[in-house]
Amino acid sequence: MLLLSLIAVCDVSNDSSVIWCSVAPANRDWQLAVHYLDELLHIDNCHADAYFYRAQVCTKLKLWDRAVTDFSAAIHHNPMNAKAFYYRGCLLCK
Repeated sequence: MLLLSLIAVCDVSNDSSVIWCSVAPANRDWQLAVHYLDELLHIDNCHADAYFYRAQVCTKLKLWDRAVTDFSAAIHHNPMNAKAFYYRGCLLCK
């Protein structure tokens, strides 16, 4: 049910901040957030913001390699995302 509302929000508004609010549950269930972002990327694998947000969630889960990969994908799909460059650089320095 939540996945359908997430997709609807993405399709209607194309506002990544709305996606992040929908994905980051109040109880901080980061695994669930990763699951929903995985589903979104399965539908639209060029969604730069979804890669960026999944990378941030992976960082919270200490999944460093996956976070670097997702930040790199976010950069590939949106080279103007300075935050993705910054966060990826921070992770690569660890």
